[in-house]
Amino acid sequence: MNKLLAYSRTLGAAYDTFVRIDFYITPSEVIFGEFCPFPWDGQTFTPFGDRYFGELWEKHVGEKV
Repeated sequence: MNKLLAYSRTLGAAYDTFVRIDFYITPSEVIFGEFCPFPWDGQTFTPFGDRYFGELWEKHVGEKV
């Protein structure tokens, strides 16, 4: 579990904003699966949520990608 938290914190700090990170946990190790900067491909956002996450993206990510 310590590796999972360490990996999550490292990736989260690199993004500096929301990111969904998927891992597979086996008896012997933690395996990275995938990451996504927006849940459900943004398809279920309300207009408010779309504006809100868009503003966060611009503020924290902006030109980083």
